[in-house]
Amino acid sequence: MHLSRILFALILSLFTGVALADNIDQLTQSLAQKMGVPEKYRQTSLVRMIPFAQYPESKLVFNRYNGITFDDHGSSLPFAMFLSLASAETLEKFYDKQLPGFHKIRHGDSTLWFASEVKTVVNFPVDHIDEVWVALEPFIVDGVKVMLVKMNYRLAQK
Repeated sequence: MHLSRILFALILSLFTGVALADNIDQLTQSLAQKMGVPEKYRQTSLVRMIPFAQYPESKLVFNRYNGITFDDHGSSLPFAMFLSLASAETLEKFYDKQLPGFHKIRHGDSTLWFASEVKTVVNFPVDHIDEVWVALEPFIVDGVKVMLVKMNYRLAQK
């Protein structure tokens, strides 16, 4: 009987893993569609352009490698967004290790890391479109709590 419980748990964990993988893919696709992200910004090969490490189980929502143009605020640096089912604590520990020289700030329910020191954060991200940063933000997609990992970055010099 003990062996049957172990086998059942193993089989259940395999199916759960598949369900989670399908779920994160569906949530990522759903968010990208709701945001109206063109396919050219959703290609997974675009991840190689980003100079920051990405949490392994996160999925690319989009990478605006040419920045985002705002009507009244100019253009941003290149900007990428990932979706993750990991907890805020798990992601925060990961990015604390990945961004040791960055300045960490809490802003509402988000955690931000800036490449250079920032005195105050009031109107984020609008006041910081030309700065390098990584942000963790809780979000809900299709009724599921997720974490968005947003990155404003500079392209590597060739």
